[in-house]
Formats: sequence, structure tokens, C-alpha cells
Amino acid sequence: YHPVRDIEWLREEIELWIFNNLYSKWVSVVRRHTATKSTIDLTLHCQLSGYSTQLVTVQNTLANLHLSAPMDKLENWDEAMVRIFVNAFVEERFPTILALNKIDMKDAAKNISNICSKYGQES
Repeated sequence: YHPVRDIEWLREEIELWIFNNLYSKWVSVVRRHTATKSTIDLTLHCQLSGYSTQLVTVQNTLANLHLSAPMDKLENWDEAMVRIFVNAFVEERFPTILALNKIDMKDAAKNISNICSKYGQES
């Protein structure tokens, strides 16, 4: 049993869920964005508001990506770029706290070591 795989699986599921929700309507998102001459942060905030997202969260996500031409224009984003954005958004919007149980099990020390190696020992 490898609990790191469970953590990775959960993270990937959340990322895929949000990505699929956003990318399934991507053509219309870009069309509306272009027609309204909106900013990237406002367009994405509108699309992600269902996750109780504040505008500043989208702005921080975009700032952390350090976008430059041509990726600073939403209409140039492809599927891979949307995925990169979503992954960064999940990191920003949904910080993860790991709570480990079954500490009394035989492999607990090894599992904790593996998790700390992968995710650090931040408190």
C-alpha cells in the first residue's frame, strides 16, 4: 500500500473535474471573452465562480504562471495551457492538509517518511 498514490489520485481527480468543467465549454468561453474584450482574470473568474473563487485567487494563479506573449492572450491557449492553468488554480484555491491515520500500523513509519519526502514537512 502506498498512501502517496492516494494523495496523487485525489489531487488528479480534483484537477480533472475542474479541467473538464472548464474545457468542455472552452470554445464559447474564448468567443465570449473576445467579443466582450474582457480581461483574462475576469473571464476565468466568471468561469470558476462556482468553486467559491475570489478574483484575487485567479489573479494570483495567473501571476504565478508568469505568462508572456503569446500565452498572455486567452485565445492562444490550447488544451495543454488550460490544464496548466487549472493545475495551478487548484494549488492556489485548494491548499491541501494531509491528516494521516493508522499510525499504529506496521508500515506507518515508512509511509510517513515517503509522504514527507514527497510533500515536505511543513507545519
